[in-house]
Amino acid sequence: MAKLINFFLISMVIFTGLNANNIIAKEKIMNILKNKPVYQLSIKAFGAKYFIEVNGKTVFQELFSDGKIITTVPINHWMRSGANTIGIYVFPENPEGKIRPNASAAITLIVSDKDKPDIEQSVTNIVFSGKLLSDNKAVSNSSPSGKLDSNRDFSASASGDVEVFDLDQESVPNYEGAFHFSRTINIPSSLPLWAFFESDDVLDYDAMSDEDYYKHLDVLLAEYMKVQRALESGDINAVIPMFAERNKELDAAFYLEPGTMEKKIGVSLLEATDKNEYELVTLRKKSVNITTEDNRKLASLTREGDNSAIVLNFKKGQGSQSYPLIFRLKDGKWILTR
Repeated sequence: MAKLINFFLISMVIFTGLNANNIIAKEKIMNILKNKPVYQLSIKAFGAKYFIEVNGKTVFQELFSDGKIITTVPINHWMRSGANTIGIYVFPENPEGKIRPNASAAITLIVSDKDKPDIEQSVTNIVFSGKLLSDNKAVSNSSPSGKLDSNRDFSASASGDVEVFDLDQESVPNYEGAFHFSRTINIPSSLPLWAFFESDDVLDYDAMSDEDYYKHLDVLLAEYMKVQRALESGDINAVIPMFAERNKELDAAFYLEPGTMEKKIGVSLLEATDKNEYELVTLRKKSVNITTEDNRKLASLTREGDNSAIVLNFKKGQGSQSYPLIFRLKDGKWILTR
């Protein structure tokens, strides 16, 4: 590669006099998807309540509509090579209300190379405007569908390797005035296929009788109690193997040295056993519910307000620390995957 770049540089000096930096930048862009792609969602929103999803997994939510949010969320661990879907649920103030006319939300799929983070490319977006909702044009300012060429700054191209599909819009059942907007992007990359994509579908727990629901809750709660008891006893080594899939896939997703996430979770859990600093909140069946993701591949136990089941309060000052554990189901067995 170095010889090839040198040849082009010499050619430019002799024949064209073009800026060598343009060629180097072009080379960087060409390798984004094939080398170490880093996917992020850029989020800018105001005056709205919303949930943002990647491949049917909620990655960000805002339950209060009075604030303004500008942030970026890493999503490599939810992405796959091929078809991916980004989406946003937008809700009114209350189940009987309406979305504010001044509400706005924009989510943009951005990709860069791990080794060249200064070069970011925007792939596609969903731009919601409350003032256009009444005209059925709420997402009309979003980027167009079509094929894009990742070798040329994701510009439109009939032969492009990335395809952005049309936006879908639907009303949210049982929530008057709420809407779901989504779009699929077919984007090849070097990311491995995460295990949860091929897991069994979780059941529709909301449709079960109370008796059956609590039987299933007991099974999942038993997994959480392993971590809860380890924090109580200080025997962290007993539960580290539970995190094996999570740790391995997160290392791969963010190009970390193998074993990095295992060390991090080990240190974090060990610190959480310090009874001088933390007070572990009691975990009982009556305090949690089963929460499933839209993709029907992931489930977790959550407290009221979608808070994590495992929580520690700070003894010195206000605040808390939580451990959100996300499981997948395979052959009737719950496996900690995130």
